[in-house]
Amino acid sequence: MSPGERILNMMGELEGMRGQAVLRELQRLDLSVFILDVNYTDLRDVCQRMATDPQADTLIILRNRDQLQLVMMHIARPIHNFVAAVMSLREHTYMIRNVWNKRADGKPFPDLQARLQLLTFV
Repeated sequence: MSPGERILNMMGELEGMRGQAVLRELQRLDLSVFILDVNYTDLRDVCQRMATDPQADTLIILRNRDQLQLVMMHIARPIHNFVAAVMSLREHTYMIRNVWNKRADGKPFPDLQARLQLLTFV
């Protein structure tokens, strides 16, 4: 077998290893964390603008209710995106946890639930 063929065989073996699957899942999780971070930054910026802009105080006046509604619609988008990103990251984390916390025979580790309850309590 030539060195090139050996390298190709080894690459095929590496792709099939569980570690590669774990690496791909971590990379996807990293994307979820990035999306959450960007959405958090957007939401924080909108909230800071509303808290520091002197014109925001005028929105409470009754005659400016239409402007307040418009501003609220613009605030709703970053809030929605942030909450959706949180939920997505949580679900993604749960999926990875459920895959990693199984033995080779497919059964969960017997003490996993007790450890999770202890961590939740702490």
